[in-house]
Amino acid sequence: MKIGIIGTGRMSGGLGKRWAKAGHDVMFGSRDPQKAQALAAQIGANAHGGSQQDAITFADVLLLATPFDKTEAALRELGSLAGKVLIETTNNYVDNNPVSTTERIMQWSPSARVVKAFNTVFWQIIHSDPAEAKSRPDVYIVGDDADAKEITAQWVEAAGFHAVDAGPAKNAHHLENLAYFIIEMGYQQKMGTDIGFKIVKI
Repeated sequence: MKIGIIGTGRMSGGLGKRWAKAGHDVMFGSRDPQKAQALAAQIGANAHGGSQQDAITFADVLLLATPFDKTEAALRELGSLAGKVLIETTNNYVDNNPVSTTERIMQWSPSARVVKAFNTVFWQIIHSDPAEAKSRPDVYIVGDDADAKEITAQWVEAAGFHAVDAGPAKNAHHLENLAYFIIEMGYQQKMGTDIGFKIVKI
């Protein structure tokens, strides 16, 4: 399996490393190909770096991990993503728009098969060693394309997490509220960044 990753930040690098270590081919794409190549070299086997278009060409599944205030411009620069599964990880820390980031991304890139995932997981957990984890946090996924959600669930599991289908794209605002809540608990309530959400049956 191959995945193209748009961006070289904490989320991109952490997930890319997990996937590469699990034996999957990963292509980091950046406006600055040298930056993407340097990240790939740091990770090692199965990781590659190049331009954003290189990443798009490389795989049918893309991870978009850009800051939300840069996401619209990034998607316009990427152009058509027709048929591509686009896993977006964003949360809105920019404005009070009631429309979720997922629904806005669907408007900005209407040909992509958009699924939200990973937005409630601290980047520190994503960068941790999966073998040292005491538990696997749930990664909630939402979207309107059932096949795209199934593909995304496979990538979530490949990264060492547990995938939970949280319904259609209109439910994305629930996941964004969960992200705000866990950030509050982790930082303001000083519980730390090694916490996560998990649904349990009672």
